[in-house]
Amino acid sequence: MWGETVEFLRARSFKGAKDDAALVLTPDTVVVDEFFEVEKVIGVRASLEGEDPIVEYRVKWKDGRPDTWELALNLSPDLVREFDDRWWNAARKGEEATMREMLKHSRELLSQVVDDNGRSALHFAAAVGSVPCVQLLLAAGAEPDVQDREGYTALHMAAGYSQTGAMMVLLEAGADPQLRDNKGQDVPLLIDGLRQKMPPVAQLLQRRLALEQVAAVVTRRLYDEVEVAGILEEREGAEEGEKEYLVQFKDGAPDAWVPERDVAPDVIEDWQAGMERVQVAAVEDVLQWGTERQFLVQWADGSKASWEPEENLPPELVEDLRQRRPELFKGMKRAAGAGSGTGRRRRRNNSGGGKGKGKQQQQQAAAEAAEAGPSGSGHEAAAAAAPNGHLHSPLAEQQQQQHQQQHQSADQQQQQEGQQQPGSSDASAREPLAVR
Repeated sequence: MWGETVEFLRARSFKGAKDDAALVLTPDTVVVDEFFEVEKVIGVRASLEGEDPIVEYRVKWKDGRPDTWELALNLSPDLVREFDDRWWNAARKGEEATMREMLKHSRELLSQVVDDNGRSALHFAAAVGSVPCVQLLLAAGAEPDVQDREGYTALHMAAGYSQTGAMMVLLEAGADPQLRDNKGQDVPLLIDGLRQKMPPVAQLLQRRLALEQVAAVVTRRLYDEVEVAGILEEREGAEEGEKEYLVQFKDGAPDAWVPERDVAPDVIEDWQAGMERVQVAAVEDVLQWGTERQFLVQWADGSKASWEPEENLPPELVEDLRQRRPELFKGMKRAAGAGSGTGRRRRRNNSGGGKGKGKQQQQQAAAEAAEAGPSGSGHEAAAAAAPNGHLHSPLAEQQQQQHQQQHQSADQQQQQEGQQQPGSSDASAREPLAVR
C-alpha cells in the first residue's frame, strides 16, 4: 500500500495485558489492533535451545478459536500467576483431576519444576498422602530423590507425615530411603527420632501405630535387598549410641560392617541371645530329656556335631529323621510347641559375644545341679544350665553312648537284612538351616 515492505504485528490485548509501549515498533510497521479475551492458561513448555530458555504458555481463548502457544512475555503476569497457583494448590491438596488436566500439556516441565524452597509437586503430594497424584507425577517423569533446601526428599515428607501408601509408591519407583537431609538423617533415622519424641499418651496412639507401619515399610525395603546370613562381630558405630555389625551375606558377598539400623531386628536378637545361623548337613539321632526331645545335628560348616532342642529345628528335618529312623521315636512324646523352629539359628559359643551365660558359669551350674542325681529338678536344671540346654556330665555322656550303641546295632542289623527305611533322603543335599 505504501510502496514498501510492510510488517503487520498483531498486538493482542489480553485481559490485564501489559502496556503497549513495551512493543517495539519501526517506521515500516503498521499496527492492527485485535482484541481477544483469554479464558485461561492450560499448559506450559520450555525450550532450552540457545543461550536463553524460551517459555511458552498454552492459551485457551474465550471465542472458541483453537488453542495456541504464546510467549510468556506476551501474557499478563496475572494469567501466569493464576496458572502457577493452580498447579501448586493441586499438589498441596492432592487434587488429582486438576493435576491430570494440567499435566496433559505440561508433563515434562511441571513434573520437574520446584518452588523457592526447592520442593517439587511430588514433595507436597507425598506429604498429603495422595497416592494418585504421586503416581501421576512419577509417570510424568518426576525424580523421586530430588532434595529441597533442607535436604528432604519426597520420601522424607511421606515418612514424616506417616503416609504409608505414598511411601510404598515412592519405594517401588526406586526412591532411596538412605539419602540424608541437612541434619544427617535418612528416612529410618527420621522415623526413629519421631518415635522417641512422641510421648506415650492415649491421644497419640493412632499416630504411633502409623509410625510403626511406616518403619515396617522402610525395614522391609532395606532388608529385602540383601539377606544377612548372620552376624560375626559388633563394635561401636561412628554415631553416638549406634552400633555396627560385621555381617555375613547369603549371596556370598564379602563380609561388611553395617550400621545397626540396616540389620534386621530378628538377626540382632539372635546375636544378642547367643544364636548363630548355620546350615545343617544332617540330623542323626534323637534323645528324650524329661519333657524335651533333643537331636544330634551335623553342621555343614564342619563344626562339631551338637545336641539341639527340637524347638530350634525346622519340622521337616524332624520328619525326615522319623521317616529314615522310625525306631528312634518309639515311646517318645512330642513336646508342646516343638518343631516350630525357623531353621535359621544354633547356639553360639559364648566367647564369641552375645548375652548368654559365660562358659565357666555354665560348667559350674551344671556341676552343682548334677550332684542332685540324674532324676528330678537337679537333672533338668543342669540341662538348662549347660550349653544348648544339654547336660555335659559323665552320667549323661554314658547314657548317650549307650543310646548310640543301641542305634548303631540296629543300623548294622538293617544293613545286613538289606532293608532301607521308607522316605530316606540325602539330608546333606538340601543343607537346610537350623538353630544351635
